[in-house]
Amino acid sequence: ASKRDYQQYVVDVEMPKDRIVNFVGIGIYYLFGILDFLTFDARLTEVLILRWAVVGPLAIAIVAMSLHPRLKRQYMIGTASLMVLGAFSIIAMIAMAPMDGAPPYIMASLRSSSCSPACSACVLASRRQSTSRHSSPGR
Repeated sequence: ASKRDYQQYVVDVEMPKDRIVNFVGIGIYYLFGILDFLTFDARLTEVLILRWAVVGPLAIAIVAMSLHPRLKRQYMIGTASLMVLGAFSIIAMIAMAPMDGAPPYIMASLRSSSCSPACSACVLASRRQSTSRHSSPGR
């Protein structure tokens, strides 16, 4: 019963906070699109479509799925999916960047995108470990 109690606690207490963090992250991702106007000339339309018309709405849909009662317990998978989606989209945009010296923000994006999947894996592992501790017999 303690595992079920802990899972319910995570869904009731932690998920709403994580959902806010995810929506803020998506907002920041959209705002970084402003820098695309400074970086991209020939491929600006493609980059903006990728960022604002494909990845952004898909990310919002992934977070919104956590509102569905049947999917609430899997919201951590959605959070990890957001990290991977963001990382791959940034890698794709870097590939579309002009070869003649991209601005430094792209390197910062590359560093953060390569760290994000690792960070989300650590978060998922720690939560899984915490869940197993709470469900151990005798506790």
